[in-house]
Amino acid sequence: MYWWVTYLKHYREKLSMDSLTYDPCLLILTNKEKFSIVTIQTDDTLGLLDLRFAALKDKELRVAKFIVKPKEILGNKNVL
Repeated sequence: MYWWVTYLKHYREKLSMDSLTYDPCLLILTNKEKFSIVTIQTDDTLGLLDLRFAALKDKELRVAKFIVKPKEILGNKNVL
């Protein structure tokens, strides 16, 4: 539970994402500059995101000094 609360706070405060009312594990960010939909699972984070958000997320994870698993890209490897 501690990990989930910490990571959720990070996504809300550092990445400006909002939780959906019906599912606090599902977060969304839509603005003219960046797009992301992320779900925080027990030991994984799954997301659909654009390149600008991916760069911001990676930067903020380094700043926060979170230890994370390497990113896996599904689908077309040339897209991201």
